[in-house]
Amino acid sequence: AHGSDLLDGAVGHFFTDILKISSGPEVQETFNSNIVLGTIFVWICTFLSIFKGVKVVSQVVKVSVPVPLITLAVLLFNSIGKDGASDGIEAYVGNWDLSALNEPVIWQSAVGQIFFSIGVCFGVMTAYSSYMESKKGLLLDSVLIASINSGISIFAGFVVFTAVGVLANDLGVPLTEIEGRIAGPGLVFIGYPAALAQLDTAPQAFSALFFVTIFFLAIDSAFSLVESVVAAIYDTDLGRQASRPKVVFGVCLLGFIFGIWYCLDNGLYMLDIVDYYLNNFIMLGVGALECIASTWVYGYQDSVETIGAKSVNMLNAFTFVGLLLAVIFINALPSNAVAVAFATWPAFQVIGWVAGVMTSTSIAESKVYDVVFSGGAGKFIEIMSVNEYDTLDNVPKAYNIFVHTWALLIKYVVP
Repeated sequence: AHGSDLLDGAVGHFFTDILKISSGPEVQETFNSNIVLGTIFVWICTFLSIFKGVKVVSQVVKVSVPVPLITLAVLLFNSIGKDGASDGIEAYVGNWDLSALNEPVIWQSAVGQIFFSIGVCFGVMTAYSSYMESKKGLLLDSVLIASINSGISIFAGFVVFTAVGVLANDLGVPLTEIEGRIAGPGLVFIGYPAALAQLDTAPQAFSALFFVTIFFLAIDSAFSLVESVVAAIYDTDLGRQASRPKVVFGVCLLGFIFGIWYCLDNGLYMLDIVDYYLNNFIMLGVGALECIASTWVYGYQDSVETIGAKSVNMLNAFTFVGLLLAVIFINALPSNAVAVAFATWPAFQVIGWVAGVMTSTSIAESKVYDVVFSGGAGKFIEIMSVNEYDTLDNVPKAYNIFVHTWALLIKYVVP
């Protein structure tokens, strides 16, 4: 009972004393001035991080990237040998339910999380890549960004769950009770601080270090998202008429104004709603449209000249009918939706390839290749290969296989 009371106190402090949260999303009664002040501070930091361009950003990330990693390592080392840490690790990676992979919502959540953490489909990667040399190789950067992002996310999970396991042991409550009470943002803003408060040595110092880490992680995401908007505006004729600091200030000011909505007592509910639809639906749609635009729309006219309009249209028709049916099955079938959808799409895709090859006007020796890698897929292979090895003749066989597989995934699988 004592442990549950302490947990109740931590939950109440966060939701009632700090957030002053209302009883539901439709209930709005108070305005949280403390959160408004914190929001102003964050937007000022965001402005100062990017108003001078990538030169300032490159200096900021020299601090904002390594400090969180070092802090996470220190916090993990502090928790890993204590009673209850193994229970937290087991709850994190020890229990597998592979049947959950049959649920479309699992895939939606996973893709949404990866998109957000890397910045894919938010314009972040597009903005930063526009500052790179046009001939720079992209393969190593792409692999490193994706791998390091997932690696740090997994590592951070160990940090949080070991601390929560220790907390459950110290409070004498089941780990499942803590998970049930403080899921989502509460795991970071309630569970971990409560665990740090139980430390025998310098709990205040570790708590301060932890929240500094959270701030650095958040500010990295914030100024990256703002940079994507600033870059898009600054690339227009109208945007270039103003100085970069003015454009950054305008975007930050608008961001602050819209952010006031989340400073209300029902702001957390609104944040959950926006986050759910943004990451699970809108970003998935944006990702699919980006792949379609880059591999189907881009290079369309070149494909018509190479394999003929009839071949291109046959390929497009069967591909997108199969894709549409797969989406319908995923959302309409009561059971085995994912399995049926993943069987429907390849069948139509193969028919599209066959029909495209049979109606192709290209030379016989390259008909299959010209159809399968038509549109932007072929251009993607050429750009990725030339950027890495200068000419197509210098491309190693292993890299050639890899980049062709990558093109196939972007054109046919990812959407």
